[in-house]
Amino acid sequence: MWLWVGIPLIGTPLMVYFLNEDYERTGCRTLEQNIILMMWIFVGFASCVGGVAMGFVGIFPLCYCAYQGLLVGFGCFMTGIILHFRPKTICGIIASFLSVTPLFLQGDLWPWQLLVASLISVIALIIPGHLFHNYVKNYESL
Repeated sequence: MWLWVGIPLIGTPLMVYFLNEDYERTGCRTLEQNIILMMWIFVGFASCVGGVAMGFVGIFPLCYCAYQGLLVGFGCFMTGIILHFRPKTICGIIASFLSVTPLFLQGDLWPWQLLVASLISVIALIIPGHLFHNYVKNYESL
């Protein structure tokens, strides 16, 4: 249960490290990169604090998947808006709407929450990431 707390604690320093490595290579960082970095640091921090708070209160199994899905969907939506990349924005909206479904999967249906959380991750992070990679690759070849 507490493994979810470690994800932002490990991921945030790694993200900052890799972005600083990119900054040292290019010598510049744009406003969009700074905004996206700070936004995802906030999402990770909110995920960590929310998970700890839900664990102490005792509602962790009830609503953490919905909370996490909403944060990831919001982050994906905002990243798509900042980058002007419509598929990322649309996938963020879909993930935010799907984040409500774990609230209805209680009782014996609780294990299905993890499948919904995985679906939210695929829709919000993996699919737009591949689409954006192909977009950048085709844009550079022009």
